[in-house]
Parts: sequence; C-alpha cells; structure tokens
Amino acid sequence: MGTYFAKLLSALAETGSLKSPVHQPGEKSPFQQLLEQQERIGNQAPSSCRNFIGSSDIHMITVPGVDPFPVPCESRVAGPGWIVVQRRIDGAVSFERQWAEYMNGFGDLSGEFFIGLQKLHCLTKHRRHELYIELQDFNGSVAHARYDNFQVGSEEEAFELQSLGEFSGTAGDSLTHHLNGNFSTPDQDSNPSTTEICPPISNFGGWWFEDCAQSSLNGRYMDYDANADNTQRGIFWASWRPSDRMALIKSVKIMIRDLEQPWKVTETTANTD
Repeated sequence: MGTYFAKLLSALAETGSLKSPVHQPGEKSPFQQLLEQQERIGNQAPSSCRNFIGSSDIHMITVPGVDPFPVPCESRVAGPGWIVVQRRIDGAVSFERQWAEYMNGFGDLSGEFFIGLQKLHCLTKHRRHELYIELQDFNGSVAHARYDNFQVGSEEEAFELQSLGEFSGTAGDSLTHHLNGNFSTPDQDSNPSTTEICPPISNFGGWWFEDCAQSSLNGRYMDYDANADNTQRGIFWASWRPSDRMALIKSVKIMIRDLEQPWKVTETTANTD
C-alpha cells in the first residue's frame, strides 16, 4: 500500500491529475485502485480486545479516526476483553505531562502508561464502553469502581468526560463528581478552580478536574511515607475509605470494554511482556 500511494503521489505531483505514468495496459488505473482501497478501508470494522478472548497480551487494533495502535488486553482482573488505557505501578513514568502528551499518549505499554485522549475519544465515540478502575493501596488492599457507559469528548470539546452511566464496585464513586468536566493538564487548565478552599491540583498531572476534586489517578506518584499534607498532589480516590480521605494509592489500572458486538481484528503483535 505504501508503494502504491508513493507512485500515486508522484504522478499527481508530475501531472496534476490521477493519470499515472506507471499505469500499464491491463492494470487497474491508480484512480480505480484508490476507489477500491477507500472501499476496503470503509468496510473494515474497527477492533477491540473482545477479539482476543483470554488474552492479556499486547495487540494491534483499528479504530475509526486514528491510525492502528497497540493496546494491552486484560482478561485476568474482571473477565475477558478489556483494553488497559492507563496503568500506574511504581512511579517509573512521570505523569506530570503537557496537554499534547496526554492527547497522544505516553509511557511503556508493558509498564506505566496513558493510552492518549484522542484514542479514548475515538474508541468511546463509535461503540458503547464500560469503564473499570482497579486500585491497590500500600497495605495490599484492592478495590474497584465500574461504570457502564463511559464516553470521552473530542479535542474541540477539551476531551470532556461526557458519560459514565451507572456505578458499581467496592471503591465508592469518586468520578461522577467530575462528570461533564473538561480534561486539564499543567499547561492547559480547562476547569479553573472557583473556590478558595480547594486549591487547583492540575499542576500534578492531567485529569477531569472540578472544584474540590474527588479523584486524581494521574497525580504525582508518592511513596507510602509521603507527607500527608501533600497527598492531594498524588494519586487518590476520595470515596475509598472516606475516613482516610487522601489515602495514598500504590497502583492503578484503568480499563475499558466494548459492550457491543466484537469488532474485526486486522493485525496482532507478539506478546511484549
């Protein structure tokens, strides 16, 4: 496909038309090939981890609106078919990033990473997805939050948290407070705080911040012995053990899963674990 498009672009540059000098008798014209290629792309269904039942490897998927990209699939935590879109483990990757990095994604898919807001938008725009958040503290306790209709807006909408659906889980609901909030980063505060009692915390990672944030899973990674006065700068989920509102979180895994029919797989990659 790359050679074909290179020839076509060269012909366009030289002739100003779709009449290609590399077109040979008996071959389809570049124009015919282009139409057929567009038809194939248009008929190609997007894909998800639902096509890799039982897999917790990294696979390549295709979604309308973005180039094909690799995702870690997860089948061990909450059943098969989940796409891992964010993971925190040990602080090896800084999440104090700029808007462009959060939009495009960063990190190591086999370790700590964020998949990217543009990918999240395209994924949740075309299919209904559920959201699953797994949290673990420094004592080994594990809890989760689950939402049955997760959707993220476009870049023009500041990647607004547009839908969550119904909540279930053991960690409590610390995300509905942020519903309809725009995504903010240290260099682009889309939700400036209007109160004096809740200082802005978007300087410590990107999130759908609102006044008096109830969660921040992209905050600064802090060790167990971190100063309690600074924990709101870190990773927190306020409704988990509300008596210890800003209890530090050791690890996070955010996943989404397509709730509709499985999408067609176009390509896979080898396990990179």
